[in-house]
Amino acid sequence: MTIADTEVRVTLRREALGLRLGLTAGISPATTGSRDPSPGHEGVHRDRQRRRVERANGSSGRAIGSSDDDLVIVAPVTLRRRGVETKLIIDGPDGPNTAPQTDITLIKVIAQAHRWKDDILSGRFPTLRRLARTYDEDDRYVARLLPLAFLAPWIVEAAVAGEQPIDLTAQDLVTLDELPPDWSVQATKLGFMPPRPSR
Repeated sequence: MTIADTEVRVTLRREALGLRLGLTAGISPATTGSRDPSPGHEGVHRDRQRRRVERANGSSGRAIGSSDDDLVIVAPVTLRRRGVETKLIIDGPDGPNTAPQTDITLIKVIAQAHRWKDDILSGRFPTLRRLARTYDEDDRYVARLLPLAFLAPWIVEAAVAGEQPIDLTAQDLVTLDELPPDWSVQATKLGFMPPRPSR
């Protein structure tokens, strides 16, 4: 398998694949009616096996090309890089795969920020340091997380629905240098689409 910036290419050995599928295991006397099948019969049998393999692989919806010996499956992809992380996005037949994918870690980070905000506002903890000690967290980590409690509501809703930008991670939120108070600016900074204004 070869992974490039624009595609993933998988090369399958035709003979090995046929053996796995039980299509090229040889010709038994019961199949040919003879203990010594002629080369012509073997050739016809191999052709039938080859066509079965090609039909089986042709139903995958991927671009497939083959040589005399190999089957090559090619899937278009996009590599998204953000910091030290790289995500491989496999494109569908109608373009990049944009199906919602819930990021549990991302949601947990936002939920924790809301919980800590409520703890502070309710007076349960008089200082951020006391809160951090109670939750066995570093002061700086708590300070970084708390602003996430002020994300735009529709940004939180999008994250819960798995509709966050494909390259946005929990680590990105935690390491933000600053969260803008303006919700539209937040959307631009984090890569969310602002909601359409209601009529």
